[in-house]
Amino acid sequence: MPPQTSSPSLYLQALPKTFYLVQLDASEPLPAALIQKLAAPLQGHESQFISITRTGGEVSIVSDFSVRGGGGGGGALATKPETTWRCIRVAGPMDLSLTGIMNDLTTPLKAAEIPVFAISTWDTDFLLVPEDKGDTAVDVMRADGWTVIRV
Repeated sequence: MPPQTSSPSLYLQALPKTFYLVQLDASEPLPAALIQKLAAPLQGHESQFISITRTGGEVSIVSDFSVRGGGGGGGALATKPETTWRCIRVAGPMDLSLTGIMNDLTTPLKAAEIPVFAISTWDTDFLLVPEDKGDTAVDVMRADGWTVIRV
């Protein structure tokens, strides 16, 4: 479904970095090196993405560095192999009263049979698609009427 408005806040940004998704066992502590990266202030224009979600059964970590090989630690604790993804970010900021944005974003990807791992923050949404489907996802979104900018 095309965007609800032509506002630049709903433009999509295809991010150049590879993103990593790893699942850890919920009964294990988070790797110290990952916590250090999360707690450290960003320097200058440094970009870093870390999202940690803990439930009773798992810890899901999404980052723009390898948790296993990029200083995040935790390789021995992973319950599933670390997987690689491409990220499409909604430019934002978006008003929290908007409805249906995630539906509008994922409908064309569903039709193209592209899996999505979605993350929302206060300001925006992030759609992760398998790394090998990143270019196809950008083409699908453009064909659906979205403005997609490669950053």
